[in-house]
Amino acid sequence: MSVKYSIVERPDPRDITQPRKFYPTIKRTETVTLDSMVDTISDYSTVNPPDVLAVLESLIRLVPKQLLQGRGVNFGSLGTFYLSASSEGSDTEEDVNESKFKKIYLRFLPSKKLKNKFRDIFFEKISG
Repeated sequence: MSVKYSIVERPDPRDITQPRKFYPTIKRTETVTLDSMVDTISDYSTVNPPDVLAVLESLIRLVPKQLLQGRGVNFGSLGTFYLSASSEGSDTEEDVNESKFKKIYLRFLPSKKLKNKFRDIFFEKISG
C-alpha cells in the first residue's frame, strides 16, 4: 500500500523573500469515522459493535480527564498521549505564574512498534 502525495508551491517559511519552492505534500484521501472503526474492530474480534463503541466512548471521556490530572496516557504498542505547553519566559522566578502559558498542546508519541510500521513506506504521486 502506498501513501499518496501531491506537489505544492510554497514560500520558504524562514525567509519569504526567497523564491518559492515546490514541496511534496501527503494527501489524505478520506477520514475514517468512529462508526466505521467500530465495525472494523468488531469484525476483527469477538466483541459486538455496541460494546466496542462503549469502550471507545469511555476512552474519549477518560483520556482528557487523565491528561488534565497531569498524567500521560500510555496505550502500549500504540503510543502515549500527553500535554505540553509553550510559555513566555520571565526574568525572575517570582514573575512566573499561569498567565505565562501561551498555548497548550495535546501530543502523541507513537511507540517504537508503531513507528516501525512506517519504516518501509512507499509513495505514489497524484495530481492536484
